[in-house]
Amino acid sequence: MPIFTCATSDGGTLVFDRQGTGSPLLLLHGFGQDRMLWHNAGWVERLAAHFTVITVDLRGAGASFMPTE
Repeated sequence: MPIFTCATSDGGTLVFDRQGTGSPLLLLHGFGQDRMLWHNAGWVERLAAHFTVITVDLRGAGASFMPTE
């Protein structure tokens, strides 16, 4: 699974991955979780047959930038 990063306007980074083909489907995790929630539960594998599934570590979660202020 290739992992990507994108820069935020305050110099941080957000981490995401993308799998599958088709229309994009963005999966967002809840508080205290990270993007691996969707992988571990098997959702990415099942949905990637029909969609381009994008999972992202929101700011301060998983491998994404944690603001200090």
